[in-house]
Amino acid sequence: MINALNSSVSGLIAQSAKIQVGALNIASADISGSLDPNNLRQPYQALDVNFTSIQNGGVRAIILPRDPGAVISYSPDSPFANEEGFIGVPNVNLGEELINNLQAAQAYKANLQIIPVIQNIHDALLDAVDKNA
Repeated sequence: MINALNSSVSGLIAQSAKIQVGALNIASADISGSLDPNNLRQPYQALDVNFTSIQNGGVRAIILPRDPGAVISYSPDSPFANEEGFIGVPNVNLGEELINNLQAAQAYKANLQIIPVIQNIHDALLDAVDKNA
């Protein structure tokens, strides 16, 4: 019973992290910058969330930098453009981020719906024990 609750709650926390990272990627998708590593204005480095199993029957979200976190784009009018006219832009695909957030929201809702089921099973078990006592 405890493992089921641990799984559900850890799923809620993990999906919440995935939604937060997706929102950050979307909000930062237009933060471009210089390709020069010595320039203070760097492009936003997109993030990803990976899930890993934990021992007590749950899941943990691990936030990692996306590889690559930024890509090269031609924008000769940008103040961050190098001699060839290139800048760094976040490696963010808005469509993918929106789909990922929708999937995470559905997974969050599914984990949330499990909690009352666990409570009902727990109550039924207590009732059965009380009747047999």
